[in-house]
Amino acid sequence: SDIMLKPVRCDFLTGSLTGQDSMDGLTDALDKQRAGVHENLFYKKNSSAIWLEIEVVPVRNEFGEVVLFLCIYKDITAQKEPLSSANMFAGLSKFAKIAWTLNKNRKVQTKESPTQSIGSDLVPGYKNE
Repeated sequence: SDIMLKPVRCDFLTGSLTGQDSMDGLTDALDKQRAGVHENLFYKKNSSAIWLEIEVVPVRNEFGEVVLFLCIYKDITAQKEPLSSANMFAGLSKFAKIAWTLNKNRKVQTKESPTQSIGSDLVPGYKNE
């Protein structure tokens, strides 16, 4: 709710490493009412960096006039930064961390090969009619 009345460019999230070229590209797309996808580095309230992919889509009325912009923000930080043991669990909830640990430690059960014969004690008996 903090960002509902903020500008779509997210100037309030920029920082020292935010590229001016990417911000200018976003502004240019909005000014010229063009669709486009832009990747920008922003910063959260806690000063941690976050990469966002911003897709801008102009919405036109029946007269072809742009009446609003649909902007879709997607967190692409995981694709931009390599995983390390230090930041691997950074954004995960406690439940997700436990689930990941359990799945990692689970033993893989091997299945019987289809060519192995099955003992007669395992095959159900059928009545001959």
